[in-house]
Amino acid sequence: MRHVHCTPQASPAGALPACHLGAAPWLLAVWPVLLPALAAALLLTGCLGSSQVTKRDEAMRQFENLVRWGKYDAMLDFIHPEYLADHPISSLELRRLQQYQVSSYRTRSTVVSDDGKMVNQVVELRLYNLNTAHERTVLYRQNWLLDKATDRWLLHSGLPDLDSE
Repeated sequence: MRHVHCTPQASPAGALPACHLGAAPWLLAVWPVLLPALAAALLLTGCLGSSQVTKRDEAMRQFENLVRWGKYDAMLDFIHPEYLADHPISSLELRRLQQYQVSSYRTRSTVVSDDGKMVNQVVELRLYNLNTAHERTVLYRQNWLLDKATDRWLLHSGLPDLDSE
């Protein structure tokens, strides 16, 4: 058992008595200032990190809703402009997607990078063909990256590939 030693010497009004558990005296003097500053720093760090997570989750949720409702034109707003420049999406590809109604959107896996700035997600889509009344399942691989310039989460992958199984 450790003994606490307190000396009842005169101390300024409101100051703690000179008690210690083997701690350096200077630590006892700065502790009342250090503790709130440390708590504020930890809280601020947590808030900044969770802000990006919230933005990411919100972007992915909005995108999911666009997919579910078949808003394929609006989905283009979530694809990074550099990706679109390298992999243009034709009007024929959009018309082909519009033949389908999404009957199910199920996230199969989500992998977040160590730095939290990239997410790879695999989504299982069940698509109902409006022309043939046939349903099919497609795995939709999404690569999300945090765009530094716009501070938005954007896709670095295209629209669902209807030729994949």
